Amino acid sequence: MSRSARIAIQSFTALLALASLLAATPTHAEGTPTSVHPWAREFAAAHAAATSDFERTVLADDTITQAEYDEAVARFVACLRAEPQGFSVTAEPDPLIPGAAIYRGDIAPDVPPEVRQRIIASCQEGTTALIEPLFIATIVNPSHTDIDGLVLACLEAHGEAVTAGDLPALREDARTATARFNPSMTGATPDPATVACLVNPLGIGLEATPIASPHT
Repeated sequence: MSRSARIAIQSFTALLALASLLAATPTHAEGTPTSVHPWAREFAAAHAAATSDFERTVLADDTITQAEYDEAVARFVACLRAEPQGFSVTAEPDPLIPGAAIYRGDIAPDVPPEVRQRIIASCQEGTTALIEPLFIATIVNPSHTDIDGLVLACLEAHGEAVTAGDLPALREDARTATARFNPSMTGATPDPATVACLVNPLGIGLEATPIASPHT
């Protein structure tokens, strides 16, 4: 491991939670769509799973404000930076999801990957673990519609002939670029417009902002 070891993106479980949230469609038990907040079911599930009073307060009203999200991010980063193992993490604006954060930083080179993952997960608990994926989901898919359909429509608008069956491989190819920790574009990564469609297919908040590549 180098003296400036990058934080492993696999340890950031919020991405998996976000994928699960985006793939789900809220319905009542009989299968009819909910008539309240489009993400009400997910808010209720997150509230029930909350492990801190902070989370419970934020999730209680089916809304996560920018200030609440920023506070969750600040708590998460402060937790990591307080670790004696040598975490050095900062939160920066996500260029593809206005309002969201990406994390950049290094850790002490002697920390084993499994220890690193446990520390990150521990700091996420009660801060960003539930709040961050739900906050991002409500930004990029506010109506809680079929996310794959939105992505395919975005890609088609950019002239790409992609089917639903192509999306898993395309997302895997873009994983380093869409990571919340140390996102980067490499030679093997899809182009910035494709990455933007995968992350924010409706272009929410990007109308007045040129699409940026999340380089390290």
